[in-house]
Amino acid sequence: MTNRPLARVCVLLALILLVVWGLDGGGGDPDVSQLAAEPTPPHASAEGSSQALVALADTTGEKPVAVPLVAADAAAAEGSPVSRNRPLVKGRVLAGDDPVENAYVYAMDHGAGAWAQQHTPPSGEYEIEMPRAGEFEVCAVPPSGRRSGLGEFIITVGWGDMRTFDIQLGRCGFSGIVREATTSAVLGDVSVTATGKDANGMSIDVAARADAEGRFRLQPLLPGNYSLHVEGRTYSSPMTEAITLGQGERRTDVVLRASPDRAELRVDVAFGPREDLRHTLSLELVGAWNDLTRADPRSGSCLFEALRPGPYMVRLRRLPKSLEDLDSTDSLVEQKVEVKAGESVVLFVAVPEGT
Repeated sequence: MTNRPLARVCVLLALILLVVWGLDGGGGDPDVSQLAAEPTPPHASAEGSSQALVALADTTGEKPVAVPLVAADAAAAEGSPVSRNRPLVKGRVLAGDDPVENAYVYAMDHGAGAWAQQHTPPSGEYEIEMPRAGEFEVCAVPPSGRRSGLGEFIITVGWGDMRTFDIQLGRCGFSGIVREATTSAVLGDVSVTATGKDANGMSIDVAARADAEGRFRLQPLLPGNYSLHVEGRTYSSPMTEAITLGQGERRTDVVLRASPDRAELRVDVAFGPREDLRHTLSLELVGAWNDLTRADPRSGSCLFEALRPGPYMVRLRRLPKSLEDLDSTDSLVEQKVEVKAGESVVLFVAVPEGT
């Protein structure tokens, strides 16, 4: 009984020592309560710095340090799906005053290989978040076909930039119908190309496919001088005389006449038991003029249109491993074929089983 007061005193003394040791921080983890209380600096805005800062506790127990936050990891602010740090380019794709639907807009950094892309909705609006700061080529391609020289510009953006550009593809254009030269019957499913230069001397090459009723539309274009040409299936036409389009002019009465002076060749490839080679082969068509056309036989069929009449060599080859091996790869199959004007020829090629 006489030891109870002494025991209580010992317990109380031990508790006091534990409390004092804990307040002194001996041997424990660093206190980060002050760090948690410090507000995190805001992300870089469109006008602000390109590097957001975030406070982190050092594992050695020293004071917190401020380090750059990688732009790709910066959280989107105020619920926006686009990071405040990445450059943003937006605007509309227009043909005159009209928005262009389903235009293909892309931005490419040729030096680093970074790129972004988008198709426009009916409003013609686009909004591209650039993958990095730097110089980019921005281009809008209309849904009617390939484009060269229109809707292209170079832009330099920094982290946090937000730039607005309307891309003008032109107010001018051609539309009309394609007919057979001899019978005047409508000629559908052929390619119509406009080639020329705009008022600034920029080369332009635009193509569109005529529908089943032979109607085509080549627009939008910039003012300039253009020649039209038909090619497809077994037909072609000579280049027209240069047609001048003035500011805002649209020619809707164009009639193009094509003759059956070309040939069409379809090559069907049978893989048989060598199905494993479907993704490793290339189909080549070599003409008597040493013109070479390559096609991908994975679908089992390749179509070559508007061929000049004459002999051709069909080659089935393995895909080269490098550009240096492009002309040195041995052919698995070589087969000669001759096509005549107005003909549609079908050729069957089988992959050898022992390949």
